[in-house]
Amino acid sequence: MDRDMKNIVLLMYNFPPLGAGRGIAWTYFCEQLSKNYNVTVFTVEASEFDPFYNADKLNLITENYQVNRSNPGVLYERNVNSWKNSAINPATHKVNNNSASSETFSKKLINKTRKILLFPDSYVFWNKNLEEAVLDFSKDHQIDLIISVGFPFSTHLAASKLQKKLNTKLILDYGDPWSFNPSTTTIPRERQWFDKIVEGRILRKADFITVTTENTKEMFKKNFPFVQGKIDIITQGVFTKDFYDKDLIHENESSVITMFYAGTFYKDIRNPSSFFEALLKINQIDLKGKKVKIIIAGNMEDYVLTQIDKFSDGGPIEIKALGNLPFDLVADYQKKADALLFFGNYGGVQVPGKIFEYLATDRPIYGVIPKGDESERIINRYDRGIISDYDEGNIKASFINFIDEVANKKYNQLEPIKDYDWKNIAEKYEKIVGSVLG
Repeated sequence: MDRDMKNIVLLMYNFPPLGAGRGIAWTYFCEQLSKNYNVTVFTVEASEFDPFYNADKLNLITENYQVNRSNPGVLYERNVNSWKNSAINPATHKVNNNSASSETFSKKLINKTRKILLFPDSYVFWNKNLEEAVLDFSKDHQIDLIISVGFPFSTHLAASKLQKKLNTKLILDYGDPWSFNPSTTTIPRERQWFDKIVEGRILRKADFITVTTENTKEMFKKNFPFVQGKIDIITQGVFTKDFYDKDLIHENESSVITMFYAGTFYKDIRNPSSFFEALLKINQIDLKGKKVKIIIAGNMEDYVLTQIDKFSDGGPIEIKALGNLPFDLVADYQKKADALLFFGNYGGVQVPGKIFEYLATDRPIYGVIPKGDESERIINRYDRGIISDYDEGNIKASFINFIDEVANKKYNQLEPIKDYDWKNIAEKYEKIVGSVLG
């Protein structure tokens, strides 16, 4: 470490090999910050059985900053055994043990009660090990700035405690909102009032807050007016060169149009059921001789896999679930598909980072997105495809229209969008850090 540089520590549970968009983002932010600061990341020692583990993401970490890993805690250790027994069968893409859909009422009640009582989330068991690791580090290094990344929000709790003990600056980075999160799976409705009180106390002490969308920023200002003047937007982004191949020519003369989706579904804020029901109805008609093959990558719950199985009886639409795929393979599918499939979140305060990967390709997008959502505005701004809300009838009509447009090569002249390249976004974050440190 350079003794003439100030020391920044990053507290982040979902750092590679875990995590998705925000985890990838912070590898680039750390790389940029390490040019002018000593950067040390404090994260967890993840198990390869973790459903979000992706060894390929370790390649994103460089030697220009330090990474300190610690035990995630007792609950994580228990979960590892469960994950080992729940490995996905590659032939059926179904988990090998009993799924959540077969849970008894009493077990569901226990799980709901546990979610309410584990404040603010089940990842809080890492906090003790995290705090000890940072305090041990501080014995030999003066910490000038702590940056805490949530979700999970328990990391913000640890960061606030450490800020007080070490008398240092604090930036809170939100990949997702906390107390006003639209997902009751993330924050139980019965506890939101308490979360808001605790979050407010932490926000008052923070020197700066970063969020991912304009809507989220406005919601923070509405719920916590005192953040005015110390909050800004750091969007999700993409490393453009990973998702665009200028030498790849799309001249698909086949009657089969391939579509690709990579990501996760959530029953309460990103539920694909109406989409699948609409496509089942389309499967009963003729698509003017065209066929559609939809490839889905990601860790899918049983209710999604059950709906996908309904497309095995024939028809113009085929859907295939591949389970989790390595990062490079996902990027390859996105580059080679004829079109990309996107699902937005209910609630208006979260934009799935996948949209920025899609924009970095030259492929059109079919989006199922709630009206007025930020991702809807992004797709329309760049004229990248067709959008429907989650209404089954609207999906049916717009999907047929989209397939016609793709077949007629309406989108063959698209260019990749470079506005959200990580390099530009990382430079903006460095400016925020500089303003906080002075």
